[in-house]
Amino acid sequence: MLRESNMPALLTENGFIDHAGDAAKLKQATFIDRIAQGHVNGLVNVFGLKKKEEVKVATASKDQTVSEWAKDAHKFIIDNKLSDGTRPKDAVTREELWVMMQRLYNLLKKQIIKSPYSLSRGLKVTY
Repeated sequence: MLRESNMPALLTENGFIDHAGDAAKLKQATFIDRIAQGHVNGLVNVFGLKKKEEVKVATASKDQTVSEWAKDAHKFIIDNKLSDGTRPKDAVTREELWVMMQRLYNLLKKQIIKSPYSLSRGLKVTY
């Protein structure tokens, strides 16, 4: 493997499945985790890597009350079945956004959108 590589490469041997003792260890998650951590430690050491700051992931908000300024839009979304209206303070996944966009497109295509907004009255959709 290493002899044929056109780039820097490293091969580690972490046990041999034809040895009963090694085969048994290689079935243990803790042993595999220790091997993986050893690889990480070696790469960090060789390349002088520094630990990055942890990325903060958006978490669900405890307050799920719809803000006053968003109540009309919330009602519009529910009335037109673009979303079920739950989790108004949480982040939207791309998958959820895709579904909402598809639902909006289908409503526009059928021209059955229910809206108090003048923009949607007499809306013509061409494609």
